[in-house]
Amino acid sequence: MVIALAPFALAIFSLVAQRQPLSATIGTISGCIALAFAALNFWLSFLRPVLWRRRHGSMDDYRFVSGLPGIGTFFAILACIVGFGGAAPAILALVALTLDTGGIPWFVFCTWGDQSMWDTEEQTNGEQDGAGQPPTRAESK
Repeated sequence: MVIALAPFALAIFSLVAQRQPLSATIGTISGCIALAFAALNFWLSFLRPVLWRRRHGSMDDYRFVSGLPGIGTFFAILACIVGFGGAAPAILALVALTLDTGGIPWFVFCTWGDQSMWDTEEQTNGEQDGAGQPPTRAESK
């Protein structure tokens, strides 16, 4: 969860910081790039499927297209670091991080409840039963 919240915390701290940014211009440009990637990922995740369904009546023959994961988050973090203390880079980064469905925060939030994505107690030992499955708690004791 810390990984997901760290970019948001950096942007918020940048917004409330009382210092002159290293380069507000480069930070703003990086924030705009992050926002462009966020818009693309948001379009591919939510808007494109809805428009396809409206035009074609169903999701038959629809091809899912992957966005560009992590790139928007990278530029948002860059905007906050270079433009630390500037309002424009911080606000652009916050908006980009919120909308970027291909970003690290969205990945962590969307997979947080999925036990297959994270290590469990049974999987940490590296033990598996004959079917390639980790042992149950009763079998491992």
